[in-house]
Amino acid sequence: MPVRQGSKLYCQLLFDLHRFQLIEEIAEQQGKRVTALIRDFVYEGLQSRVPASAYKAAEAADQAMWRESVRRRVE
Repeated sequence: MPVRQGSKLYCQLLFDLHRFQLIEEIAEQQGKRVTALIRDFVYEGLQSRVPASAYKAAEAADQAMWRESVRRRVE
């Protein structure tokens, strides 16, 4: 069950050891944190499985929430 953390959701995933090591290698090659790479993988997969309009609407809504969060912190 995901846990809300601010405007994001925290979700725990379990990976098999050797496939996770592949993820670590890719992350190192790209100069990314493993969690950032996994998030990119998930978003890429989601984008390829839902209508483009739905994905763009969700992405825009998430960006608006982020801008609002930053604005509140600045105030």
